[in-house]
Amino acid sequence: MREFAASLTDCEPKPIMPFCFLMVLSQSLILCSGASICVLLTDQAAQREFNRAEKPAGYFNAMIERSKSGTLHLHKSIFGILKNEAEN
Repeated sequence: MREFAASLTDCEPKPIMPFCFLMVLSQSLILCSGASICVLLTDQAAQREFNRAEKPAGYFNAMIERSKSGTLHLHKSIFGILKNEAEN
């Protein structure tokens, strides 16, 4: 804490991480999280009893294409799974 307080009064310029770098970093973390969710949803689709995804790679690729076009809604997929689980 003492070092932090001293840094506030220090007049020496310090390198600051550029805002654009932080934006790219945060977007890449979001993309990684979204891709991880797509993998989990693809696995779930390949293992469900009804309306099974016969070609998981195609299912995953379709999710990626929807993501690129802005029409992928992961929250709807997740809530749909939760709703189906509650009904069964």
